[in-house]
Amino acid sequence: ELQGAMQGASDLECTHQKTLAEMGAECEHLREILGQELEKASETIAQLQRDQLTAMSTFKVDFEDVLKKCDDATHKTAQVSKALEREQAHHAHDTRQLQARLEQEEARMWPLVQRAEAAEER
Repeated sequence: ELQGAMQGASDLECTHQKTLAEMGAECEHLREILGQELEKASETIAQLQRDQLTAMSTFKVDFEDVLKKCDDATHKTAQVSKALEREQAHHAHDTRQLQARLEQEEARMWPLVQRAEAAEER
């Protein structure tokens, strides 16, 4: 019985470690995606700011055209910001799911660990 409990605990520990490794890989993948999206957004914002500065510093451009470009830049910046918020929310959701899976694995493993410890004491 002790050996069976120990084997069960060992198997569950292996499963737990595999799950942790999978969750770590998934988190890293999500971090990479989020990093790429943040980089794209930063580049877009910088380009929009350059476009806005260029438009404002060009004397031949009439005032309405400058306002239109500023409005467009603001709209694009808002779109990028919303996309970032969605990506961050998705990342947070995935992180919560991974944390819940981890907690489930730990809860599932705990009774086996206790049984194994109890069997060792006997």
